[in-house]
Amino acid sequence: MISQSKFTQKELAEKVGLHPSTLSLIVSGQRNCTPANLANIAKALQCPKSAISAKVRSADEAAA
Repeated sequence: MISQSKFTQKELAEKVGLHPSTLSLIVSGQRNCTPANLANIAKALQCPKSAISAKVRSADEAAA
């Protein structure tokens, strides 16, 4: 979802108030995303939270 957005990870991180490295860790599944951050990311991307959380879970499973 993030890779399909009009934002770079750096731009999205700034928009949602995260450090770019934190967002990168979330996207790669190396760090959990809090519900508040998930909501902020979904709002910035104008998509449902479920679309993002499914992608995060997929990354977590791939990393395991």
